[in-house]
Amino acid sequence: MQFPIRPVTVDCVVFDGDAVVLIKRGHEPFKGSYALPGGFVDQDESVEDACRRETLEETGLIVRNMRMVGVYSDPARDTFRHTVAVAFIAEADLSAMKAGDDAADVELVKDWRDLPLAFDHRQIIEDAWEKITTETTEITERLESTERKVIDDKLLNQLDRSLERDALNLITEKIIGCAIQVHRMLGVGFLESVYKTALAHEFAKAGISYQRELPMPVTYDGVVMDVGFRCDFLVENSIIVECKARVELTNADKAQTLNYLKASKAPIGLLFNFHSIILKSGIKRMINKDTF
Repeated sequence: MQFPIRPVTVDCVVFDGDAVVLIKRGHEPFKGSYALPGGFVDQDESVEDACRRETLEETGLIVRNMRMVGVYSDPARDTFRHTVAVAFIAEADLSAMKAGDDAADVELVKDWRDLPLAFDHRQIIEDAWEKITTETTEITERLESTERKVIDDKLLNQLDRSLERDALNLITEKIIGCAIQVHRMLGVGFLESVYKTALAHEFAKAGISYQRELPMPVTYDGVVMDVGFRCDFLVENSIIVECKARVELTNADKAQTLNYLKASKAPIGLLFNFHSIILKSGIKRMINKDTF
């Protein structure tokens, strides 16, 4: 059984904006008409290689980023014989454009929709235009989607941080409220241990979780040292609370609380001096800048 052989051709669509590269045919069929660069596929040649070769020979352009537009096989597409065309869309540096081989001329044509074109090249160009428009739309949508996701992620991160700060501020207010209640009930003059015990009692009444006398290991030169370093309270696993009972807070008191913050990685520290006449003047709120 013999099978009919249909010659395979290629056509290449190169856009620059909404203009397209067209040749003027130097031979029949359609001599003198505008057409896409292209031609027959040689023996042992792929359609991709044929598209590159024919475009280079007829226009001087080296094409890249080739994508197939479609296969065109209407028997009436060629008035000489029944050919099957594989059409590609590609990109190229148009500064090298120069007519050659079967092309009498080569031009960048903007009004291609209004011109009579050879073969079924109008349909091929329209299909290629639709393809590149779709690709552009999809790329734009992906970029917009990516930008929206980045913005959404940033907003969510900001919201999470805002909610976290709001929660910490609420806990901080509750702790200060408990400390004020202890100071109101006991006044000044007791030992630190008394104020700590009373404060623990107020935490329990308020439903505030805490750990008391929590060990704070110190790392020196890569060695973890358990040196009896203990904070008074770690509240809600987030806030260090230190209690003092002295005439006034010292820089050493503040430094100690900061060290507890660093060791525990807690975001907030509260230092109370219960010997202050007005407790509000004896409260120091500290921030761990590494975690908050």
